Amino acid sequence: MKPLLASCCCWFKLKTGSYAAGFYTLITSVIDVGLAIYAIVFLNNYKEEQRETFRLHQYENFVPPASVPLLVVGLVNAILGALISVMLLAMLRKGYAGHVWMKLWCAGFSLFRIYEIVGIGYVLAILGHRLTTVIYVNPVLIALFVFWILDTGIIGAGVVCVLSHYGELDQRENRKKRRTKEVLTRIKIQERRGNSGEVARAQQVEEEGLNLDEQKEAESHLL
Repeated sequence: MKPLLASCCCWFKLKTGSYAAGFYTLITSVIDVGLAIYAIVFLNNYKEEQRETFRLHQYENFVPPASVPLLVVGLVNAILGALISVMLLAMLRKGYAGHVWMKLWCAGFSLFRIYEIVGIGYVLAILGHRLTTVIYVNPVLIALFVFWILDTGIIGAGVVCVLSHYGELDQRENRKKRRTKEVLTRIKIQERRGNSGEVARAQQVEEEGLNLDEQKEAESHLL
């Protein structure tokens, strides 16, 4: 695989950029864990409050049916993201030996982001015209959405950077394999040449021995 980039954003080395991407996703994953737990607890408390005041219909009108399950899955994704980020940071030191975790990190965060896009699309489709009311009541949602867009761009750049670093290591590994193969091929050729030379010398010695025997036999006849 060829590297997609020669350098990573503000970092000259792809490895340094990969470390930065790993640290960034580790921090944001921990933040996402906290936000997911807060949102789950908030929605459950809000639902109980509306039930106690006999206004459960308000909860049903402004909170999509699958909101809590979506948040639970998001919480699991955030925990997995933190674990994958830790493994990426640990395996980057091992070079090509850690390539599995590089690919797993790229695939994992790409899938997590696709899941979030689908979840946001679901919420927007369910709320419809009620979205403006929800934003009016909770204006902080605008800031969260802007952050999510910026976060998506940064993670996308990080995925490209880590993939490029993997491509760089993959090229080096392939060059090593080719060189090793060339060296082994040369050794085999030299061994074959050496064996053929030894066989030729043995045949020459055998022929010389036969010639000497013939000469001795001819001399004995003359005598």
